[in-house]
Amino acid sequence: MEPTLTLADMKEITGISVAAIQKLLGQLIQKKYVERGEKDGSWRVVVTQ
Repeated sequence: MEPTLTLADMKEITGISVAAIQKLLGQLIQKKYVERGEKDGSWRVVVTQ
């Protein structure tokens, strides 16, 4: 799997619409599982126990 993916990449891989992916990302951000990179605007997945 690629270390970085665009929304279009995620759509192609999962078959889920971009709107649905954005909604899911929003939920993950709220729960602090995903955060936006400070310098390059990338996303990071935060692993928790």
